[in-house]
Amino acid sequence: MKLHVQFSPDLVPPAGTKKVVSKSGIPTKDMDFLETAKKVKDTWLATPGFTLIWTNSTDFETLVNDYGTNLLSRKSIGGARPSQTKTLKNLDKSIDDAVKKVKIYITSKFEENAESEYSRYGLVHKRQHYEFPKDHQTRFNALDMMIAAIATDGFGAKPFGTAFWTAMKIDYKAALKAASDTDGSVSGKVATKTQQKAEIKKVFKALRSLIDANYPTTYKSIYRVWGWQKEDY
Repeated sequence: MKLHVQFSPDLVPPAGTKKVVSKSGIPTKDMDFLETAKKVKDTWLATPGFTLIWTNSTDFETLVNDYGTNLLSRKSIGGARPSQTKTLKNLDKSIDDAVKKVKIYITSKFEENAESEYSRYGLVHKRQHYEFPKDHQTRFNALDMMIAAIATDGFGAKPFGTAFWTAMKIDYKAALKAASDTDGSVSGKVATKTQQKAEIKKVFKALRSLIDANYPTTYKSIYRVWGWQKEDY
């Protein structure tokens, strides 16, 4: 004999019922988060009766101040990146324009065999034509091939000859290094910021739990006193 088991259907809320979404009151945007952390820090320093075993208000003050310093430093360093990107873009355009002229030199010397010589100049075959590599590091590496081929084929004295490509290599190297240094610094700052933010959130959670325990009916208003001013950010 087979048993038929019937499960009760999930309860369906009445039509028009809005789903309740819990809001932490902790902002997600960095600057909003920093301002909230500062307010909580100041309130805790002024409220010595609130204690945690694993940390204290003085250590939290240091953590918040370090977070603020790191955040502003990251923004300052990152602010240089747009101009560095523009510099690379301008250099890339100069290279692409110069490559067109060099192709004319090659064609004048090798005529119908010109394309077979392009690879010596660092050019790569893409979409039925030859061009200088697009990737910045690969492009920089290809400059050595361009300089060597220019000299070998006797184009060194031309307007887009040895002097042009040697100077371009120097400028491109400097631009790449500046952009790479900025990216590396920003990456490090972001990693530190993320870690500090997580530590601050941990303290937030502990302090709010302490407030919940001490003010079971008025905790929401106490949240605001401590600096969690908004229900949502």
